[in-house]
Amino acid sequence: MEHEDERRGDAAAIIDEVRRHAEPRIMQAQDGTSFLILPDSLTAESLKRFEDERRSHPERRRGTATLTTLQSFADHVSRFADEHSAVFANDDRSSPELLAVLDYHQRGAEGLPQFGEHRSLYRFPLSDEWKAWNALANKQLDQATLANHLEDHLDDVLSPDSVGDTVREFAERHGIALAGPVRLQELARGLSVRVDRKVTNLQNPSTGEARIHFEETHAGEDGGELKVPGGFALGIPVFRGGDLYQVPVRLRYRVSKGAILWSTALHRTDRVFDHAFEQACRLVEEATGLPIYQGRPERS
Repeated sequence: MEHEDERRGDAAAIIDEVRRHAEPRIMQAQDGTSFLILPDSLTAESLKRFEDERRSHPERRRGTATLTTLQSFADHVSRFADEHSAVFANDDRSSPELLAVLDYHQRGAEGLPQFGEHRSLYRFPLSDEWKAWNALANKQLDQATLANHLEDHLDDVLSPDSVGDTVREFAERHGIALAGPVRLQELARGLSVRVDRKVTNLQNPSTGEARIHFEETHAGEDGGELKVPGGFALGIPVFRGGDLYQVPVRLRYRVSKGAILWSTALHRTDRVFDHAFEQACRLVEEATGLPIYQGRPERS
């Protein structure tokens, strides 16, 4: 009987233990996070999302606000930034942007790491003028394409007497007489330009580059003469709503199978872009008092 009682006691203890482990339990980790232990699937499910629903406010800020003007970006950053916030500048000329990490890591080697999940983003909108002229730059254009483009963008062309010293020096250095809007309009309206058949292949001694050269005087559709200018100057913004920049343009052409092919070469637009981008970064730096790093932040 004694052994039978012991066996019954052991069986009851086993049943109690199985029953205890078969019921769902709530356990807490060291950081205070609660978990629901589900014995059927032998899994632990966090209760944080249920706890968050009962909070009066979130534990921390997170998410990225996308701003559409530089001023709004600076204002948004100033509203939430602290002494550890930082701005990162991506100077990709096709898609420039500024990204502020508002909850960035604390300064110094001993500074505490932060989540980096609260951010402000500003994607610079390139101006329509900047995109239009750069889209055709250094491409071979037929007469109709060039004519239509000049007709549509004559407002971007500066009068030769209004250009600054940099453009004037460029024209003098390359021996170019800059054309104004009126002269370019005359060129654009020359729907049929017949080139004199006397063409020669010349070698440029400074670069060794082969090019086709023909006389500067061509016959227009009315039988008269039409001069082809060597270049002109643009006054266009890099970013939408931004300051105007003067950009010299060389107008080139060559004969191919009896037709004229044109190309426009915009001078050092990389420097123009860099200057406009640096000016924008300086404005944000002054408005927010935050450091600006060239590049991208760590992944959040």
